[in-house]
Amino acid sequence: MKKGCLILLGIVAVLLLGLVIAGFVGFRIANQRFGVSLAPEISHETYADADTRIRLVINPELATSYIEAYLPDDVEINTAGFKLADVMNHVVPREMAFLAQSDVIGKKVRLTLFANERRGGPLLEMVVRESNVFANMPQISWTTAGLELRGRGALLAEGDIPIPEVAESEILSLWPTRAQAPPAQVRGGHLAELVIDNHNGDILAFASAAVTASGDDWEKLRAEGMADTVVNIIESIYLCRMTADMQDKDTIALALRIDMHEDKGPLLHSFLSYMATPWVRDTLRNEHNLVLKGEMLWNEEESAILGEYTISGIEAFVRKMLEESS
Repeated sequence: MKKGCLILLGIVAVLLLGLVIAGFVGFRIANQRFGVSLAPEISHETYADADTRIRLVINPELATSYIEAYLPDDVEINTAGFKLADVMNHVVPREMAFLAQSDVIGKKVRLTLFANERRGGPLLEMVVRESNVFANMPQISWTTAGLELRGRGALLAEGDIPIPEVAESEILSLWPTRAQAPPAQVRGGHLAELVIDNHNGDILAFASAAVTASGDDWEKLRAEGMADTVVNIIESIYLCRMTADMQDKDTIALALRIDMHEDKGPLLHSFLSYMATPWVRDTLRNEHNLVLKGEMLWNEEESAILGEYTISGIEAFVRKMLEESS
């Protein structure tokens, strides 16, 4: 081979090597800034412990197949021939979670917002920080600098809300010893799943903290006529589970189960069936044009309240929200 050809091949090889190195470096920079590579799968349970007795977990992937139906008519998304749901499934978080645990001695409820990002974690962290969204929630004392990326895959925001002193003493009186059994966990497989393990009085702790955070006076509210009855009912609740799943693009199916002491079960069932549910049904219909159907019953053998509901009108509701936000 002639010397000139060898030199030319050497130049081409150097150029190709330079392109490979440049591509690798460019990818690393893009990955660090935008998170273009696939992040590891991390469960919300990584950031839960024995005191985390309130869990709300959302699986966005179970809703992506309906996204296209909700888009406003004047919105077009170029997916290069791929299905929009398939594209979304490469981007949306694997799961999002809200976790809460009561620290009665410390007089606070600790909160954790978690997302297991697939891609885009660094970018999402930056966007949320720049939006200053957490500054608009002064009721929560944030212990993180907004949304933090704890390594690829884990986006976290942590904070707490205070438990009023009058509620602290009542919780310690009604639940003098902490439950030794591990807290109930989500079972998975649902679009959204809420689990509240009340063996340590977390419902009362969270309710009193939330009322105080909203600006109301818990002590004044506690002095009202029906307050003793409500607290007695809360004391009798052991475990609450609620799931939500897409039945179709226009309907969400809800399932509710409340395990509790048999003495107070019928009373709570009556309150939920004849007061709470009609109010929710009217509110959904009058303010959002949504239709709630279903019923709940008191199962004496299982000592549990069981409910099954559907909410329809979801497609028009979501489309309207998207149109108003655009």
